[in-house]
Amino acid sequence: MKRTLSLLVLLFAFLTIVQLPVVGAAEELADGNYTLDFVIYKQGTNEPSVMYDYVDKDSGTLRVENNKKYVSFVMKQSE
Repeated sequence: MKRTLSLLVLLFAFLTIVQLPVVGAAEELADGNYTLDFVIYKQGTNEPSVMYDYVDKDSGTLRVENNKKYVSFVMKQSE
């Protein structure tokens, strides 16, 4: 239970910190899956966050469906 709560807190912290850069007007992407490179940084720094140790760094995915965009990544087990 404690581990689950810790992971939920880390996930919440991640979701409040992660920012995707926006450069100019975004062009429309065709529906499909795209691979994303990503880094999770400590808030207000260019230093990788401890949270970054808990994700599969090769798992970033952008799914485009009917002009909606969904970003996902895989969490590692923390045992």
